[in-house]
Amino acid sequence: MDVVDSLAEFPQEDCEYRSDARIIRVGGNGANMARAIAQLPGSKCALLYPNVSPDKDPFAAMIAKQLTNDQVSDWGVLCHGDSMPMSLIFQCQLKGTRTIVHNRTLEEISYEQFSRVFTPHISWAHFEGRNAPELLKMLQMAKQFGVKTSIEMEKIRSPSCNSCCDFADVIIYSKAYIVANGTNDAKSFLNSRQTEFPNAKIVVTWGSQGAYFTDDGESKHFVFEIGARVVDSVGCGDVFNAVLISLLSQQNPVGWQQAVETACRVAALKSQFQGISGLQKLL
Repeated sequence: MDVVDSLAEFPQEDCEYRSDARIIRVGGNGANMARAIAQLPGSKCALLYPNVSPDKDPFAAMIAKQLTNDQVSDWGVLCHGDSMPMSLIFQCQLKGTRTIVHNRTLEEISYEQFSRVFTPHISWAHFEGRNAPELLKMLQMAKQFGVKTSIEMEKIRSPSCNSCCDFADVIIYSKAYIVANGTNDAKSFLNSRQTEFPNAKIVVTWGSQGAYFTDDGESKHFVFEIGARVVDSVGCGDVFNAVLISLLSQQNPVGWQQAVETACRVAALKSQFQGISGLQKLL
């Protein structure tokens, strides 16, 4: 769940502020991606995520209802814990930035839980780079059945997650991940990882500066300029991932460069309004 407060400017420490607006909505990388994919032509999806009983947290029922309304198959797995993950988000109107405070106490999805719902009939499986020992087994299982896979390396949660990339067809690196690795040079990072994982399609997302990627051995950069004030950048990265995967997983997929550029364009346009509804109009 996301609690989004809109502020004229970012608050100073030890002060009181009144927000101009508050929105409480379903959020998180997985839910945002699934809801975005479900809006795109020819795409159906399911979301596997850690869940709690609505008796413990009423937000669990709200999440399930939202997924159903958005025609996302709900593969929520009951886990030990008392509350769903929650993010407090401060949107600064002056600069168009967002600052996020996460709270999460639920355990990660295990390989055993994944194997119970996995079916080889799916065309694509996307993973977040976390819980490396279990993630590695999930990726291996998907590859065993010929299912295309992608992995997002958003944060350095475990150094061993890098070994999981050997089994991914598409690897998405975030700016935060690269900066945490001690560099601001997206192009050099991209080239080094492309050498390390030569069989994967690799893209580096860089916020408002677009994306860096390789195509036919050539490093490329694409940015879609919107020329307008950012309204809501929360979820733009998830929308990028959703559009990219949706285009690549079709029966007649578009080319890699076209998929990346379309994903950049839709993600940039999404920043002009709150939430992630109405994406189909941006294609």
